[in-house]
Amino acid sequence: MTRPKVYLSTLLSVVSLCASGCGTPPPSIPTATEWSLSEELSIGSLHGENGQPVFGWVTSVVGTPDGGVVVKDAQGPRLLHFSSTGDFLHEIGGEGEGPGEFRAISGLAVLPNGDFLVGEPRKGLLFFGPDGTPVSERRLPGDYVGDDPVAVSDGTVLIRTIGHRGPIDERWDALHYVFVRFHLETGAIDTLAPLEPYPQTGLYRAPFHPQYHIAWRSDGSFVHGAGSEDSLFLVESNDTTILHLGHPPQRLPVPTWAIQEIEEHRDWLERRGNRSAPYYPEPPTELPSFERVLISSWDEVWVQRAIAADGGRVTYRMDVFDRRGTPVGHLPIPGGLVVHSVVGDDLWGVREGEFDEQYVIRAKVLRSFAGSSSS
Repeated sequence: MTRPKVYLSTLLSVVSLCASGCGTPPPSIPTATEWSLSEELSIGSLHGENGQPVFGWVTSVVGTPDGGVVVKDAQGPRLLHFSSTGDFLHEIGGEGEGPGEFRAISGLAVLPNGDFLVGEPRKGLLFFGPDGTPVSERRLPGDYVGDDPVAVSDGTVLIRTIGHRGPIDERWDALHYVFVRFHLETGAIDTLAPLEPYPQTGLYRAPFHPQYHIAWRSDGSFVHGAGSEDSLFLVESNDTTILHLGHPPQRLPVPTWAIQEIEEHRDWLERRGNRSAPYYPEPPTELPSFERVLISSWDEVWVQRAIAADGGRVTYRMDVFDRRGTPVGHLPIPGGLVVHSVVGDDLWGVREGEFDEQYVIRAKVLRSFAGSSSS
């Protein structure tokens, strides 16, 4: 099986989040400062050297409160649990149709009690114990789309689902999403804020033009926005927009290598006879203001954006906002590192090696405070 390049898989992957309770909040930072990273751990290998795993196609990496990590390898699909020292602990569930088994994984989260929550598009929500054994399954009514579920402190799971679908020939114009809160104990469902239909330019998944970004916070609020637009919105669980995070509309030219890759992707779809709107993009002419949104275990908003582009590669950085939307830090992202989750000061991501092998990386975020060089 051929694995897509990293920048394509970044946009196809779901946003992985840890539940609330992953440590104490960070100290207040009055002004945004430049931060840095210190790599601490690397998991993976090219040929299984020293007992290290060989990853096929990593699409989700979720850090756990104890410093460990759960890795979704989409070539299985399989879920692998590693300790804080990088030792393999166990596999969570497995591929199949039986109890605790899945054919696809649409979401992944860590519950406050240490259990694992897995979204399965056909089954709903699958629960596993800390040792990876099946605990229970919860069916979900309606058309479950499956953005990453996030367990919150009051025992609920937040998901996205389709609220309205128009005639099949107009489905990309009429698609309408709502957010629902599923109560684990009672099974009750609350409907939260609706999301307007996707703008036509945001329908397809292609480099630098992702669909709407949805990121849940532990208090039930969420951040949403479109990569083709210039703003993010922070919305409370009662459907009230409480904060508008204006994002610098810095537009950059798309490097030639990316345009070439998109054209090759179009040619591949042409040969398969697939010309549907979401997967048959026209090459963009510029980079959007942001292309990735994460929520840390401290409910900080991490926004990835491109800050430079040339004929070779694109340079990225993370802009970090606190719970109130105040800018607190900027973090340059090393070339080739795709960030997946942030738990406390532990940043988890994926990096490719010389022969396209993948490594799961944990790096320590070194926070600089106003008036000092580091935290």
